[in-house]
Formats: sequence, structure tokens, C-alpha cells
Amino acid sequence: MAATAESASERRLPPPRRRSRVPTIIQMEAVECGAAALAMILAYHGRHVPLQTLRDACQVSRDGTTALQVAKVARGYGMSAKGARKDLHELDTLPTPFVAYWSFYHFVVVEGWDDTWVHINDPAMGPRRVSWDEMDSCFTGIALELAPTPEFERGGRQPSLVGSLRAHLGPYWAALAFTAVVGVFATVPGIAAAGFLSFFINRVIAASSPALVTGFMAAIVFAIVVQMVLGWIQRRTMLGITTDFTTRLAADMTWRILRLPMRFFSQRQPGEISWRLRMPAVISMLLAGPLPSAITGLVAVVLYFVAMLVLSPLAAVVALVIGALNFAILRSMARRQTERQQVLMQEEGRLSAVASSGLSAIEFIKATGAEQELFTRFGGQSARVVSVRQETAASNQVLATLPGFLGILASAAVLGVGGLQVLDGDLSIGGLVALQVLVAGFLAPFATLVQVGNSLLQFRAVLPKVDDVLEQEPEMDGLRSSVRVGAAAGPAPAPAKLQGRIEFRDVVFGYSQGAPPLLKELSFTVEPGHRIAFVGSSGAGKSTVSRLLTGLERPWSGAILLDGVPRDEIPGAVLSSSLALVDQSIHLFKGTVRENLTLWDPSIEAGRVTLAAQDALIDDVIAARPGAYESEVAEHGRNFSGGQGQRVEIARALAMDPTILVLDEATSSLDALTEVRIDNELRRRGCTTVVIAHRLSTIRDADLILVLDKGVVVQSGTHDELLELDGLYRTLVES
Repeated sequence: MAATAESASERRLPPPRRRSRVPTIIQMEAVECGAAALAMILAYHGRHVPLQTLRDACQVSRDGTTALQVAKVARGYGMSAKGARKDLHELDTLPTPFVAYWSFYHFVVVEGWDDTWVHINDPAMGPRRVSWDEMDSCFTGIALELAPTPEFERGGRQPSLVGSLRAHLGPYWAALAFTAVVGVFATVPGIAAAGFLSFFINRVIAASSPALVTGFMAAIVFAIVVQMVLGWIQRRTMLGITTDFTTRLAADMTWRILRLPMRFFSQRQPGEISWRLRMPAVISMLLAGPLPSAITGLVAVVLYFVAMLVLSPLAAVVALVIGALNFAILRSMARRQTERQQVLMQEEGRLSAVASSGLSAIEFIKATGAEQELFTRFGGQSARVVSVRQETAASNQVLATLPGFLGILASAAVLGVGGLQVLDGDLSIGGLVALQVLVAGFLAPFATLVQVGNSLLQFRAVLPKVDDVLEQEPEMDGLRSSVRVGAAAGPAPAPAKLQGRIEFRDVVFGYSQGAPPLLKELSFTVEPGHRIAFVGSSGAGKSTVSRLLTGLERPWSGAILLDGVPRDEIPGAVLSSSLALVDQSIHLFKGTVRENLTLWDPSIEAGRVTLAAQDALIDDVIAARPGAYESEVAEHGRNFSGGQGQRVEIARALAMDPTILVLDEATSSLDALTEVRIDNELRRRGCTTVVIAHRLSTIRDADLILVLDKGVVVQSGTHDELLELDGLYRTLVES
């Protein structure tokens, strides 16, 4: 500790730099911190660019992006971009804000510093301050200086809460307006009650007129009944709005997620994506009461203020000043609360992802004794969530306490002003009591508006998660365009099938646009019914070929043709009925065996299912289970062995009766005899087969074998032909 303190005291620090508050933009993906940091710098200088736009421009891939690419995009927006290597004491030579490379894997925005703290805006966590010790350990010394040039243009539209509400609540504005009008009418009885109370004190009690008591009580009861009925109508209408809104948005999000390209899923964790599907319900709860309450509250403030003006202009002004003070304080806290809510949403999504990934691999966790490591990881993420929640809750407590305190202050002030007016004869006793009732009614909406503000802040934090899904460009192929949400279930006419001819023409592809391609001008042709095999060392691009063929990835250039037609021009129904993929991963879900084999497709007849299971040599295993094809499959197929699971996967593909079958290490868990028997059944079916495997027995009978090395075909031919050559294939076989 002494040594650490001494080194910290001797560290040369730059002169303090006033903090430049940068708009916070939270990254949606784990690897897009560079794009988010650039978005924050641009927004600070007045150019608001959607994160999705910068994500594409920075070519964010599953490996993230580079500082070089971020600088290139920044120059495209009229910014000067210069990389610099700086020690801590040299940071004052950089203009703030600037982008810092953090812990060799992350980008943050440095806003300023003093002698104790460095203020950073972290795309993953929002604004925070770090000590100089942490800065010294995490800052890599690499910084990106971004500054506007004369060509820089301010513009774009800052994300607007009103605009977002308009976009999502468009179909419901009439119903929301109705609830607001009902709420306005519901405030009238409250104002009338103040008048009744003034009349009761001045005319009934002061004048000793007991005959008027019955009428007064009837008027009060009538006002209460009217207010209750109007409140019931308002809540009933909002229930219908929120139910329809939740159903519609949940369906839209689910359908959009299913149509998104694989890039979306490769850059996000499954648990975090599933957590987003709960957002429609969260949004509907936030909007169920706050939105009409906000409109009603604003109108009520005006009506109560007018009523106070009639009784006592001075008291009305006093109440207005305190109300304005209330509003100003709440508004000053709004930005920080929004940032905290955004960070909280991000951390909760990560917690869901950690829990989901850990539980899905629970067998491996237990087998390797990694429970402590999983607990540590889960506990660490839980601690981060709790920490952010505590910060948010502390601010919420201030927001919740403030209206009550100012309400008491306003009541006391109005009572004092009104009391002086009573003493001067300018106000009656009944008027003073009525004034107190009106002040309470005037300030009550401010407390409601605090709750509305909190809800809208949460809405603003949740909305980017929803829009990140809805604003993604879906895959526009035949499969997606041929199906509609809400379409009637039932058998459909059998689509035409491909004959099975495959052709790759000079296909170029990589997983990161900023890096060299993985596949370089790959070309080959497979005739219908033939078998082609791909071999090569790990990372050569074999599995990438299968992903391109099945449409999971799109080539950068070149063409993929099936039966002589570009793949993207073939109707999706034809593709889905003709092409099947089986890889080494086992994807079984909780449900019946039949559901796992047919994927709920009612057009697949029972005979096809049985035949597929027989060809995959899994029929006897299924028949031996209670219920046979109606028996239950455990989550992740835990009640099947690895080899049985692979055979179920093969049977699922064969149940589609495909004309093109892609096998990517699909028999890696099978013994050699079972593999040969299944291979014979596949050949009997006569479908075009693309095989990716390391086993010699799997590939030796292929009509054509392509040997890949670093994305390039270095050898091609049959097994016997390639063995005669002194090349990579023979090396792989001999090893």
C-alpha cells in the first residue's frame, strides 16, 4: 500500500481540464463501442447520427471495429481524425473530448479530469469517473483526436421522446385523447368541491342554516360519484390500449427478430435478445397510466390555477412560483436519470445473458467443477446491476420526496398569505379553506408528473433496445416475404423443389469488412445427385461455405446459383423445402419427438417422419420410448445421448425430403459402422450432398473433394487422385 501510494503521489499528472459533458449513447452490441464513441463525439459537436448508421459505416463485425476504421468514418463527416500515443502527463495536449483505447479491447470517451478523478463516458456503462490509478492501468496510451473541420456540418435529429411516442402510439392517439379528456372532466368535481366547501362555511356554518346541510352533502356525494365513474372509464380505456399495444409490439418484435440476418445474433447474446422480448410489456406498464395522467395533470394545473386567481391572485402567484421551482429541479435531474436508466437496462440484459448461458451449459459446468466460476461471474454482474439500481433508487427517492416537501411549503405560504388577506377583510374564512383545497389540487399533479417523468425516463431507456430490433434491416428473401404474421395455420400446397445443381462463381466473403476476405474467389459446381466434400485445416473456411450456401451469410461479391438461378431470386418456400443443413451442434428443444422432427410443420406427413427416422437409424430408439414419437424431449435434448441427438438432427433434415443436403461435421459423434449405414441411406435418397468433415470414411467416396487453405482451393479431385499428389490433402490424410 505504501509503495502504491508513493508511486501515485510521484505520478506526473496533466493540469486539470474542465469536463466537457458529452451526450451519452449506450452501445447495443458488445463489440460496437467504437461506433458508439464516435456517435457521442459527433453529437457533442452538433451532428446527430443514428447508431445503426455508424455501426454499418464502421463495419462492425463479430470482432468489433478498429480505430483506423472509426477515424475513416469520422473524416467522412467532416472531422479531423488523428491517432496519438500519449502518456498520462501528456493528455493536456489533446482537446477534450477524445476517444481513448481502454484495456486493449474497448473504446471510451474522455471528457475531462481534475487532480483526483478522470471523467469518462463509457459506451457500455455511461458517464462515470475513475481514479488516476485506474486510468493508469486501463488507458493503453492510444488516443483518437476528433475535431470538427470547416467541412463539418451540424445536423441530424437528436432522439426525441415525443417522436418516439408518436411513432409507437400512432394508432392509439384517439383513444389516448379520450382518456385525457375524461381525466380533465374528472378534475372538475375537485374544483367544484372547493366551491361547495367555501359555500358551506360562509353560508351554512356562519349563517347557522341547517336546512342547507342536506343539499351540501348531496352535492359532495354527487361530485365523488362522478369522479369515480370518470376514473373507471379512463382506466378501462387504458387497459384496452395497453393490451392491444403489448400484443402488437411483441408480435412485431418477435417476427422482426426471426427475420434478421445472422450478423444480428452473432453480435448479441441469446439471453440479452430474449430479455428484449419482454420490453413490450414493460413499455405498456410505463405508458398505462403516465401518459394520460401527464395530459390530465397539465390541464388540471391550469384549471386549479385559474380558480386560485379568482379567489386570491397573490396566493396563486406564490403557488405558481413554488410549482415552477419543483419543475425546474425535476428537469435538472432528468438527464442524469435517463443515463442511469439506460445503463440499468444494459446491465440487466447482460445479467439475463449470463444466467441463460450458464444454465444452458449446466452439465458442462458441473462436469468440470466450474460452479464457483459461474457463481463469481453471475455475482459480479448482479453486483453491477444492484449498484446501478441503488444509484437510480437514490435519485428516485429525491424525486419522490421533493413534491411532498414543496407541497407543505406551498400550503404554509398560501395559508400565511391567505390569513393576512382574511385579517384585512379581502378574503373570507370559507375562501381561505377553499384556497387550501385548490392549492393541494394544484400541487398534486406535480407529484403525479414526477411519477410520469420517472416512467418516461424509463421509457426513454427501454426504447433504444426496442428500436435496435425494429430498425434493423431484415433479410429480404423469398422465405421472409412469403410468410405473414397471423397467417392461418394448416397444410399449404407443396412447393416446387430444386433439382440440386449448385454453382459458386468467384465468391468472396469475410466476417469483417475491414479485414481481408476469408474466402477468395471460390468457384465450383456440383451436379444434381452428386456429392462434394470440403477438407482443410481449422479456419480454412469450410464451414463458411455451408453458411453461404444455406443463406446464413451473404457473399461480398460473386454469385451463388442453385439450378442456374441466383439464390436470392429463388422463392423462400422452394429453398426451405429443398435445402437442409445438419451441423455438429445439437439443437433439440422441449417438446415431443415429432415436434422436434417436423418443427411444427403440419405439411410433413407421419410416413415421411417415420421414414426419415429409419434412414437416420433413430427409429428404434424412438419406438422404445413410452409414447414413441409423442414422447417428450428434455430441454436441449438432455435425455438423448450425443450420437442419438445427431441422428435426430439428421432425421429432422431428411423429414423435409431435401434435394440438397449440407452435412457440416454432422456425424462426428457416431461410430464408424453407424456412419457408414447412414451414409448408404443418404446415397439411396439421391440428393445432392455437401460434406464437411475430417473423417476419411466420410469424404473418400465423394465425387469431388476440394482442399481449402486460407480460403483458397489449393487442390481438387477424387480421393484416389489427391492421394497420388504430394500436397495438403495427403498430409491431412496421413496425419
